[in-house]
Amino acid sequence: MPEAHDQHADEAAAETTQPAEKSKTTRRTTLDLSPDMHRAAKRWCAHAAVEADVDVVPMVTVMRLLLETLIQGEPKDEPLSDSELQERLHRAVIRGITRARDGN
Repeated sequence: MPEAHDQHADEAAAETTQPAEKSKTTRRTTLDLSPDMHRAAKRWCAHAAVEADVDVVPMVTVMRLLLETLIQGEPKDEPLSDSELQERLHRAVIRGITRARDGN
């Protein structure tokens, strides 16, 4: 059964952060998470908000940054720009896809 979703809370959270740069090619994607994964992700976002000294870190922002890191690596102006991180994320995703395919 799908988990209840508080769209108003997500919208309020999104208003407190810089919106992603929009273009005519922007596409919306929905991500279904198990209740345990959703709680863990929300908890991670709450900890990140404290660490970054902001009111809230929306999960959508974290997911967008993770995808950007997976695809492009870290921004070039960051001292930790690291192709190894990108490769580790890539391998983890492939392992997860393989496990799901094999029913593990």
